[in-house]
Amino acid sequence: MTKTLIGLDYTGTACIKITKGSFDPATTSDAEISKFYYSSKWAADCKVNAIQTGATGTTPRGYYPSASSWTWWSSGNGDGGYQDIYKKSYFPGLIYDLPLYDRKRVDANGFYTHMRMLEMYFGTNDRTQVWKLGDEGTYLMGWASANATYSFSGYFAATIKPTESSIWLSGTDKLVVWQLPGDETAIQNGTPQAAVSGQPQIIISSTDLRVSKPGFDVNTATGSQLAFSSTQIPAKVIAAADIVVPKGTSYFDCGMALPTDTIIECHFYASGQPIYFPCHPNNGPFGATFRANGNTVEFSNPNGACRARVIVFAEAPASATSGANNVLRQFDQNGQQVVQFLRPGAGASPGFGDIVIDSRWPALQIVKEGYLSIATGNQANTISYDASGMFTFIKWCTVHGSGKVEGGSLSINTTKFVRTPRLGKYRTYNDSWGSPTFTGDTSYVQYTDTGATFYTFRGNPLYVAYYNQSGGGVRTETVNDPAAIIGLRYYVFGVALP
Repeated sequence: MTKTLIGLDYTGTACIKITKGSFDPATTSDAEISKFYYSSKWAADCKVNAIQTGATGTTPRGYYPSASSWTWWSSGNGDGGYQDIYKKSYFPGLIYDLPLYDRKRVDANGFYTHMRMLEMYFGTNDRTQVWKLGDEGTYLMGWASANATYSFSGYFAATIKPTESSIWLSGTDKLVVWQLPGDETAIQNGTPQAAVSGQPQIIISSTDLRVSKPGFDVNTATGSQLAFSSTQIPAKVIAAADIVVPKGTSYFDCGMALPTDTIIECHFYASGQPIYFPCHPNNGPFGATFRANGNTVEFSNPNGACRARVIVFAEAPASATSGANNVLRQFDQNGQQVVQFLRPGAGASPGFGDIVIDSRWPALQIVKEGYLSIATGNQANTISYDASGMFTFIKWCTVHGSGKVEGGSLSINTTKFVRTPRLGKYRTYNDSWGSPTFTGDTSYVQYTDTGATFYTFRGNPLYVAYYNQSGGGVRTETVNDPAAIIGLRYYVFGVALP
C-alpha cells in the first residue's frame, strides 16, 4: 500500500510525495527517507539522461548528422564491429562534461557479460596469471575531456577530435548516462532551497507535466530546477533483491514483462561474505552473465553458486507509446490503488518509456555522495551513512589526469577522463606462484547499510610478465596504468523497501 500527496506538506511546501504503508505523505518528516517512494523536494535527485547502444547493421562510416556539426562519428562495420564516438551534445539536456555513466557489455544473445571475474595468462609459459572484471579491455579510457584525440589505425584509420567531452563505444556496448557528475563537480541545484510562499510548483494538464523543486517557479524552471517533467524522468525501481545465484541457469522473477532495453544493475559476491562491488575480489573465475527474459532476469553461471544484488529499473525508452491517455492516471491492481504520472501523449497501455512516476515503484534516492582524493599506495577510505530500511547499492567513477592509452587499433590522448570501476589481481610464477597483487587500476568497495570502505591501489602495475629471450635470459615486462587514479566520485543509492 502507498499514499500519494499532490499539494502542501507539513512545511507548507507544494510538492508531490509518495509514502509506503500507512505513513502520511503530508506529515511524515522529510528526514525519514526510508518511508518515501518519491518526493519532489529532493534537491539531489537521480535521473537517467540516456541509454545508447553502439551502432549495428549497415550504418556507413562518417560523421552524423553532418561533418560540420557532428555529434556522433561511426567507423562503419569492419573487423571487430563498429567503433563509435559520441559527443556530450549527442545526449540532449546532459548537464555535466564528465558524467556518471555505465558501459555494459552485451553479447549476441543479450547477456550482460561485464560483471564476471575472468582468468587470463601472459608471458612465456603463462607465468603471469591475471583475474580481471570482464567489463572492458585494459586500454579503454572512459569519458574523456574536450581536448581528447582519438587515433585509429588499420581498417578504422582516422583521427577524431571532438572538441567536446566524449565517449567511445564498441560493438554492442550499452551506455547508460546518468544526470549526475562523474568527477568532483557539484550536483547542479543539488542543495535544498527554501520554498517561496505562493510560488507555483506543479503543472498537470493534458499537454504539460512539470513539477519544480522548492525555490523554483514551475513556469520558468528548466533543467535541474525541475523535480520531474515529461522529459526529465526520475529513475524508478520495479525490483530490487539480494538473491542466491546457483551454478547453471536460474531466474529472478520481476512480476512483469521486461523490455529488452531495460536497465539491469547486478553485482556478485560470495555467500556468507561481506558485500562487495563491483565484484567479490576473488582469486579465480567468479560470477555470472544475465539478461532480461520475459518477466525474469535470467542468469547463466558457469562458476560456483554465489549471491547477487539485483536492481531492475523502469527505464526503456523504446517502449514509449502514443495516444491520448490521462496524464494523471489511477487504477486498481489486486486491491491496491495505483497512481501514475504519464508523459502527455501516452497510449492507453503505457510502457516504461511513458511512465514518469508510478506509486508502485520507489524512485532511486541519493543517501550520500562525495569525492575522494586518491593517494599512491594501498588505500582504504571509509564513509558512514544511515540507509536503514533501504536496499542500498553504490556507484562511482574513478577520475584520471593526463594520459595516452592504447590498445588494438585505437589510441586516446587527453588531459582528464572518468571511467567505470575496474577490479583485477595478478600473480607471477618464479619457481613457485607468488601471492596475488591488486592491479593499479583497481577500485572496489565493501559496504553495508551504515557504511562503506573504498579500496584503491594507485601505483601498482596492471601486471608483470616474464618472457624468454632468444639469446638466453628472461625479459621482465611491467605494464602500468598510463593515467593513474587521482580521485573517486561515489554515490550511495538507496531504494525504499516495502
